[in-house]
Amino acid sequence: ANPYPFRLRLAAPWQDYVKAALMVGLATAFGEVVDLVLAPTNLVMPYLLAVLIVALRYGRGPASFSAILSVIAFDFFFVPPRYTFAVSDVQYLLTFAGLLLVGLVVSTLAAQAREQAKTARHRQSQTAALNDLSRELAATAGLDPILDVICSFIRTTFGQHAGVFLPDGDQLLLRASTAPSQFDEDE
Repeated sequence: ANPYPFRLRLAAPWQDYVKAALMVGLATAFGEVVDLVLAPTNLVMPYLLAVLIVALRYGRGPASFSAILSVIAFDFFFVPPRYTFAVSDVQYLLTFAGLLLVGLVVSTLAAQAREQAKTARHRQSQTAALNDLSRELAATAGLDPILDVICSFIRTTFGQHAGVFLPDGDQLLLRASTAPSQFDEDE
């Protein structure tokens, strides 16, 4: 029996959540430095910047975590009465809601942009590999060298051994392979 029936499944490695918390800490430290110059509602901007950076670097889970942590830090450090979670002016509740909503939307959009960029890089590498294969096949003459090129491409691309079997009468014969294979007649 599992002694822990409910396990927390994080959307990213736990280190990314620690980094997200550190970014919120940096935004808070910056807010403490400029607190005398800016109104408390303007101190929301460093938190939004932190959420954006976290979203771009670490993804949606850590960014959502940083958005929630930003609201908590902003309330605790900058909303009167300071260093409590009490709120003396209910207008700050609107600021909290705005910070949380914008933070979550920004984190979602930035995470989607990050995933789209990752997908584009993957497609680009696939296209480059297929172009290389096409060039190599165009420069190769004869069936056996072409089969060797194909097996080599599969080995390089997928990291697995490959073999090509072609019919020879009632049998299949191994014509090309990236690894020496011994097959009996049944196989």
